[in-house]
Amino acid sequence: MSATVVPDPSQVPDSSRSASVPAGWTTTLIYPNAVINMLKSSTGFTASIELAEIKGSRYIFLSGKIYYMWNTVNEQGWSIVNVTSRDELYRNMAAGGAGLDLQPLPEFGDDLEE
Repeated sequence: MSATVVPDPSQVPDSSRSASVPAGWTTTLIYPNAVINMLKSSTGFTASIELAEIKGSRYIFLSGKIYYMWNTVNEQGWSIVNVTSRDELYRNMAAGGAGLDLQPLPEFGDDLEE
């Protein structure tokens, strides 16, 4: 499986109209495959990593057409229901993320327990 890491918009030609990576977040990962595998085993989703918190424990990723946030410390995740594009995500996160509409994810594997 090859790593899916979203490039920094400032490094993509013709991205002058794109929103910048928000302060405190990065698109560059040292071990992207490990993060992708961790997100898959934690959520069940195939992840395209959009942002990683620099001094924190959160990742924002895209699966299908839905954005998600995952916190590795408390192993909780949320779908971001009001964001439909990377620019919208970046602008929202640059403003502190207060405008995100987050819906909690069910715990992965709960449906297997009876």
